Amino acid sequence: MKTNLIWVVLLSFFITLVSCEKNDSSPADDSQANEEDLTDFTLLAASSSTARLSDSTVTTNGEKKCNLTELDSSELPTEVTAYISTNFQSATIERAGKTSQGEFIVHIKKEDGTLAALLFDAEGNFISEKTHEGKHGTPVAIADLPESLTSYITNQYSGATIEKAIQDAEGNYIVAIKKSDGTFAGISFDASGTFKSELTLNSSFGRKGHKGRH
Repeated sequence: MKTNLIWVVLLSFFITLVSCEKNDSSPADDSQANEEDLTDFTLLAASSSTARLSDSTVTTNGEKKCNLTELDSSELPTEVTAYISTNFQSATIERAGKTSQGEFIVHIKKEDGTLAALLFDAEGNFISEKTHEGKHGTPVAIADLPESLTSYITNQYSGATIEKAIQDAEGNYIVAIKKSDGTFAGISFDASGTFKSELTLNSSFGRKGHKGRH
């Protein structure tokens, strides 16, 4: 009887220990997953809007820059959510944002698990789709980026880290960086590594409830 009691106590202790270890690791895992999600969203958003930045905010030195403010899925126009419901049944809205030009970019996960970014105009009309299946660009190792590109980031974004980079069909580079203040930005460069445009994500990092199924 005493032996059985000892085994029960030991088993309970083991279960409690394993449970605590899982709970201790969850916040870090969630934070890392959220950062990866933000990186992908920034990269897709920048690649989706790069060709349209001719209408973006132009700074005093002539550079093209715009902001993307993260939205809850409930804040999207009904035209946007209706389009997603009709054309991407059972898709989940992972993240969504509105550019400083009023356009909407929605990051979705399709029923088959494919991730995509959908671009809509200010009235909610569909413009284009970019996916993670290579249509938005070819992944580029950070070590293979042009020196002029990495030097620009080092000089213009002190303390920033390069998270991911891709190269599109025209040879342009789109680079997702995490700035020293924790915000994310998608920077576009031409094939030689010369700066073209910047899209900065104003994100509600860690906000709950922004996902939605359609």
